[in-house]
Amino acid sequence: MSEFANLNHVDADITVGEIAYISHIKRAKGFAFSRPLQMHYIIAIILSGEAEYGFSAKTHIAKAGDIVFLNKKEAYSLRVISEEPWEHIVIAFHGENMEYLPVQVFHKTAHFNRFAELFRDALQTWLGCGAAYKIKAKAIITKILYELTVESLDHLFGDNATLKKVTDYMDEHYSQKITVDELAALSGYSVSHFTREFRNSYGISPIQYLNHIRITHAKNLLRAEQYTITQIARECGFSNVYYFSAYFKKVTGLSPKEY
Repeated sequence: MSEFANLNHVDADITVGEIAYISHIKRAKGFAFSRPLQMHYIIAIILSGEAEYGFSAKTHIAKAGDIVFLNKKEAYSLRVISEEPWEHIVIAFHGENMEYLPVQVFHKTAHFNRFAELFRDALQTWLGCGAAYKIKAKAIITKILYELTVESLDHLFGDNATLKKVTDYMDEHYSQKITVDELAALSGYSVSHFTREFRNSYGISPIQYLNHIRITHAKNLLRAEQYTITQIARECGFSNVYYFSAYFKKVTGLSPKEY
């Protein structure tokens, strides 16, 4: 099952639950506090200033432009160290399956203005208390977490535009017969160089990546309960139903029929 670990993001799913608070906070140099037990998930965008975060024996300097993501039950301390006021928008919320997010505690975003706009929208929605404001606020938080996940995966997989073109092709044409030779030609690399570059970036082979996409689509079709296993195998690009069944069980631990 370890060969599929780097593709958990394909099936990753989260639920943003009850929101505890959304606040716009500004603190002067020297402000400090510690929190021995964080009861919510925290996500914050730093608009100005610098602060030192402490986790056990480790410290980290967070600066303007950073996004901070703190897990529930995380113990930490904070101290403002800049002459410029430390200003941030912070969102505290409950949630499920947050462990699937590939987001680091401190994330330097390449799209600060876009994230700042989302955080401000969440703040305005929360403070405005308009019609269905809690639903809208949860939707905005989910959008923030989604965009953070996508950006984090881009960093994780090396921002390789050539390989991204190949994975986009697999996403779109997974139901068709696709060979490594075709994918290598699409990348412009030799087969050996392409395979090596792909494995270095994604941790698995191109065919393992392709089959994982196919299995994800097969799960959706099985849940719909409108197709036979043979039909699902064919729709998802598997020419042999027996290979499909065996591979499905290898990935999920269940046969298609049991699933």
